[in-house]
Amino acid sequence: MTKDDAFKTWLEERGAQSPKGRNTRTSAIRKIEAMLEELGMPFQDLDAAWEADRLESLLERLQLMREDAIEGGQDYRILMPDTKKPIKRLSNWHRWLGQYGQFLANEAPRPDKIADRIRQHALEHFIEPAREEGLGQVDVPVRDVHAALELNAAWPNVCQALAGRKFQELAQVPPPAQIGAAESSATVFRFDLRESRIKRSALDELRDRFLATCPDFRSFIDPGEGWAKVEKAYKLDASRRVQAALREGGGDESLGRSVFAILKSAAEDGPLVRWQTEDSIARENPELLGEFHAVIGRLVRSDHSAGEALTQAHGAYCDLREQGAVRLTYGERLNILVSALAMVRPLEAVPLKITHFNKAWVALTGEHLFVESTAEMETDYHRLASVLAEVFAIMRDDWQWEPQDWLDIQGFLWIALDDSVASPGLGTSSDNNPDRAVSMPNSPENLILYGPPGTGKTFATAEEAVRLCGEPLPGERGALMDVYKRLSAMGRIEFITFHQSMAYED
Repeated sequence: MTKDDAFKTWLEERGAQSPKGRNTRTSAIRKIEAMLEELGMPFQDLDAAWEADRLESLLERLQLMREDAIEGGQDYRILMPDTKKPIKRLSNWHRWLGQYGQFLANEAPRPDKIADRIRQHALEHFIEPAREEGLGQVDVPVRDVHAALELNAAWPNVCQALAGRKFQELAQVPPPAQIGAAESSATVFRFDLRESRIKRSALDELRDRFLATCPDFRSFIDPGEGWAKVEKAYKLDASRRVQAALREGGGDESLGRSVFAILKSAAEDGPLVRWQTEDSIARENPELLGEFHAVIGRLVRSDHSAGEALTQAHGAYCDLREQGAVRLTYGERLNILVSALAMVRPLEAVPLKITHFNKAWVALTGEHLFVESTAEMETDYHRLASVLAEVFAIMRDDWQWEPQDWLDIQGFLWIALDDSVASPGLGTSSDNNPDRAVSMPNSPENLILYGPPGTGKTFATAEEAVRLCGEPLPGERGALMDVYKRLSAMGRIEFITFHQSMAYED
């Protein structure tokens, strides 16, 4: 490549003020050009690639390389044989190659729009350097961006540019966590830079299961007449009713009561929340019922970021539980709060039941999302948002399914993971592949263990629970209990105590 110096000058005029940053970009472009043959490209150099298709085939090759790395492939070693963070680096290299194309096209080095300048500065001075260092997250202070660009009282502009979907797509990041007051000089945006957790092959298999159940599905705009249409219809109806209640005004308690009533009656065979929680508080802790509803009301009308609003509401429910509302378990808190938020922010939350959602999460990522022993509301929310945003983008851009919001994703997952749909990969086991998910019974397995105290009922219960999770049964009692505790911490086993003083409904 003979344009190194000219490209560096172009980068500097565009805002890349660090010599190290300009050298890093130029080195990456030079490496890509040197490996064109190994990459399977029929071009002698980047000038020829530009003349042929404006670098489109080469950009697509880098994107496929990144997707292969996400799946655990080694294709990336063509360009970066020794790196331990290929996905993050490939994201940067893909963008830099796009910049080189802009340079070859003689595009103006410096964007005219303030929003574009803000996005570019955040990319080049925060996101990309953090990725090169292998960091898992990076904070972007609004004050620093504002000062560097010499803006005049443009704090809202900076906040809107950094929080918007355009920047998320440009930087390949999920929605950020917002720290501090909204749209002020003190606002800080925290971006998650961790590598994609989605197993693309698992997502594609879920797509096949979904289409097997909904054969007339074309898109979320044209869902056919089957489950896909039904799944969305009752949630949309509930969302409209909640938003109507929000517009009517009134106090937090009254609003929260209306919202909960809508959620618990959304569908006869599958309400979005359980009525028993509210009923239990009304009978056992009537003095707490008003605050139980008010928390929901404050949540749905909150103007804070989704993560912050959920954190505040979850903390309030934890306080109610300490005051005696014992039915507000971890799973119930998540179910009520995240589902309520989804009714007013369907692009930021989904109706959520912890057991079903962890099943979906394991299928897509191999790990659990919501585990009480390690729970941290803001962190867990942004893990949720990052994966759902990625699934939404795949549905929109790769599958052309025209998703409208995250309600579409939730319906897709629920249908795809229905146990009645057979699949050669998900929900089956193989002696030759111990890492493959173990099939679970489609009907409940009920077992009664009885006997006087001291005859080993508790140990036998632990043994059955481990067996039902598909884990090998250690022969030694201590080792078995270690497995049992690990599965409990993951949220795969829950121990419930029943006592004669409880009513059947409890």
